[in-house]
Amino acid sequence: MINSPKKIRMLWSSDHHTLHEGTPTVHILSNLGEFFYKYNSLAETDIVVFGGDFFHKLVDASNSSMRLCEYWINKFLIRCAETNVVVRVLEGTSSHDWEQPEIFQILSPDNLDLKWVKELSIERIEKLDMTVLYVPDNMGGKKPEVIWDEVIDLLTKHNLEKVDFIFFHGSFKYQLDERFSKHSHDEKLWSTIVNYYIFAGHIHKPSECGPIRCSGSFDRTGHSEEHPKGGYIVDYFPEDKKCIATFYENKKALPYITLRITPETTTEELNDKLRFLMDKRYPKASHFWIRGGNPLVVNPIIQF
Repeated sequence: MINSPKKIRMLWSSDHHTLHEGTPTVHILSNLGEFFYKYNSLAETDIVVFGGDFFHKLVDASNSSMRLCEYWINKFLIRCAETNVVVRVLEGTSSHDWEQPEIFQILSPDNLDLKWVKELSIERIEKLDMTVLYVPDNMGGKKPEVIWDEVIDLLTKHNLEKVDFIFFHGSFKYQLDERFSKHSHDEKLWSTIVNYYIFAGHIHKPSECGPIRCSGSFDRTGHSEEHPKGGYIVDYFPEDKKCIATFYENKKALPYITLRITPETTTEELNDKLRFLMDKRYPKASHFWIRGGNPLVVNPIIQF
């Protein structure tokens, strides 16, 4: 519910990748529950935004992990309806979401202000005193320049020069090596059309650049992601024209541990390193990767 006319509380998270092969869906949903119910309170929250790629892959309706998601989503949306929370669900990358986030819309109670957004669009949310631009990542092979032109046309249609917030699923040039950034967007251009923040998903590593706040993926899904995981807690003060975005770290993100050794590492040394790791009692389904070393030493130990 809205706490006061002076402050709006927003919770943003993205790239949850439920249905993942390596990170169990039950683990991801449990950590999401802590974010919404333990660390925060829906009774003190005004809007929740899922920034795309809630799902990792396309599955059959009978998939047991999908059923877990449906149960979690249904319970979450009922609580949002009870506390008058606005919910927005952005469609992510087509090869991940496959329009499966429509399940949020299907399971939504009739009295809940929820939208599943799969079109480039602008919305004025009157009760929250904010104007939002939605940029999903299901626009086929459109080049960033074409999408930018469409955004300018949208702003003109709505008689706007800027919006208060942009909810975005895609990459910016600063996030990638120049060799891989031809499909990325120009952060300098996008920064000119927002009053407060651009909350971005898609790139799994959290980062900040100007008004851009990329939360990264909410949980860990690979060995290249040993950086912090989480979302954002946002306090927006429309009367004071002020906004504060604070990164929330999901400290229970599943461990993906890389153990780097050299070709000179002996069997005894590797055993000692592994025993030291195992003594830390990592949670079930944690992943370990041994890099380097002599295969004649490493392979028998891995098999054991």
